[in-house]
Amino acid sequence: MTSSTSVPPRRWLFTGDSITEWGRTDKRDPHDLGCNYVRLLAEEHLAGQTVLNTGIGGDRLADLAERWQRDVVALAPDVLSVYIGINDTWRHYDEGVVSPVPAFAQRLRELLVHSPPLARRWSWYPRSCCPMPRRTATGMRT
Repeated sequence: MTSSTSVPPRRWLFTGDSITEWGRTDKRDPHDLGCNYVRLLAEEHLAGQTVLNTGIGGDRLADLAERWQRDVVALAPDVLSVYIGINDTWRHYDEGVVSPVPAFAQRLRELLVHSPPLARRWSWYPRSCCPMPRRTATGMRT
């Protein structure tokens, strides 16, 4: 007898900002994968499975939260990938809007708790694709 936990995921959802959205022409159609890492995964590693993309360029976590029900919960993914945060950081520099890390992390956790049941078995791995250089005591960048 096979338990339900051994069934491989069949429905993958990728959401977030422009890194996920890149190349999508119809932002209302989650089947429009764009020209990005989501498409590469769909064509290679996830071939034969349902892959959806609801990434929207320029979104901050607050924007994603506003569309969470429609663009995540309603699509009922087995696996959910969220790539968000660069615009929250950037808004500090171009508009003076600050997104404190603890508040960001708490809000993201709240959203993930309200994700579809199968996708709720998650691990959160915050990552930075472009780490900021640090200055040492002598002013050198590392």
